[in-house]
Amino acid sequence: MLELTLLQSLFDSTSSHRLTFWLNLYNPEYALVSWMGYERSPEPFPPPLYYSSLLGFTDLTEWILQTGADTNAEGGLYRNALQAASSHGHEAVVQLLVDKGVDVNAEGGYYGNALRAASGHLAVVRLLLEKGADANAAAGDGYHGSPLEEASLYGHAEVVRLLLEKGANPNAVESHGGNALQSASHNGRVAVVRVLLEKGADINAQGGFYGTALQAASCYGYEEVVRVLLENGANVNASAGHYRSALQAAAWYGSENVVRLLLEKGANVNDKGGCYGSALQAASSRRNEAAVRLLREYGAEDYSSISAQMNICDIHHFNISNQDFGNASSRA
Repeated sequence: MLELTLLQSLFDSTSSHRLTFWLNLYNPEYALVSWMGYERSPEPFPPPLYYSSLLGFTDLTEWILQTGADTNAEGGLYRNALQAASSHGHEAVVQLLVDKGVDVNAEGGYYGNALRAASGHLAVVRLLLEKGADANAAAGDGYHGSPLEEASLYGHAEVVRLLLEKGANPNAVESHGGNALQSASHNGRVAVVRVLLEKGADINAQGGFYGTALQAASCYGYEEVVRVLLENGANVNASAGHYRSALQAAAWYGSENVVRLLLEKGANVNDKGGCYGSALQAASSRRNEAAVRLLREYGAEDYSSISAQMNICDIHHFNISNQDFGNASSRA
């Protein structure tokens, strides 16, 4: 009880100088999200409700709401209290906010909306959906994708299943031009890939940097994902994306197992095009000797007319792929 009394004294909106003084010394938002490269916000700071929600202080949040705080007040990295609480999985705080009529579909902030922010927290996602959150809401900023894409990227299979059951479109085109299946494949999320395919994701849909889900998985050597996609009808010779083919992507990465698997499934070893011109050149540019030998065993022919582009291709890969999908390990 003493702890709550002290917190009430600190968060009392009629004595805001105390909270401001504390935030200048230690801003919990900055501490919690330092991995984002987020810089400390200058004054004025968001309202007390924002910080109590961010920190998951249920009793304090309830008290602040009883004083008449605006549940939809804006401010901070997450833009509002609901997104701040949702991002950190504070279910009890989210419940308090939705009971007070907070806008569950408010846009803005780091994640674009509360549902996308909650994508790693099944109970919070379920609660938001029950209260009317739009399962297909895009972030609205032209950069971030949908809640389904976020959950797929970070491997939250049960959240993906729930979103799909609540009407999320498995084939929606995301901000990077790809789709949820590509995002899951790009990060090797085999459980999510299976759920998406079970719920109707188009396995050969094209778009974005990687062109297809098969190319996205091949580019980082995710053999199990590649195998699942091929077993479910992925076109091994689909022409799309930065590398034109899954084989060229796998050759660039240097996964001998994936290269072999694609070749065994009928990949055209001499397909021409893409940033490197051919799978053999992609493997050669990265000095992937095992892949080079394997490709030659399957009859790969030399094709060296665009060798000057190799370094440019490597730079372009890292710039664009990081821009499209970000650092997926940070929320894994």
